[in-house]
Amino acid sequence: IDPELAFAAFVPDFRLLTSKARAALPAMVSHKDAVYNLSRAALATAAFCEGNYALLGVATKDVLHQQYRLPLIEGGEAVFALADGLGALATFISGAGPTILSVVRTAEANVFFERAQAALESDEELAHFTLHRFVADNEGAKVV
Repeated sequence: IDPELAFAAFVPDFRLLTSKARAALPAMVSHKDAVYNLSRAALATAAFCEGNYALLGVATKDVLHQQYRLPLIEGGEAVFALADGLGALATFISGAGPTILSVVRTAEANVFFERAQAALESDEELAHFTLHRFVADNEGAKVV
């Protein structure tokens, strides 16, 4: 992962059981929705390979799970709006949730994190989220 990218994890103070997150999903998905998500996966790969991170916002759009799981994350829509307003390249539910992950440019990360933290502290709807900052470890696994 390019060191130009940093990651913000918005972690709520509650757990969301994977079984509950799975139960929120429809039993069947349309061919159209499957193709939509597959095309986004290919676009995400291209964005990372080419370093065209402006594509990540489109590449992380989803119709298979986020619209069903987001209502299970209290304040989740507000986190998406906050991250978007602060200039995140992309924001998405991490796995089955409830963590919400944003991708930001390292050059803009300090401002993003300062403003996001201030919002979490001042907005009652967001107060139950903790913000964590990450960068990729490109060295891989190590034995310690």
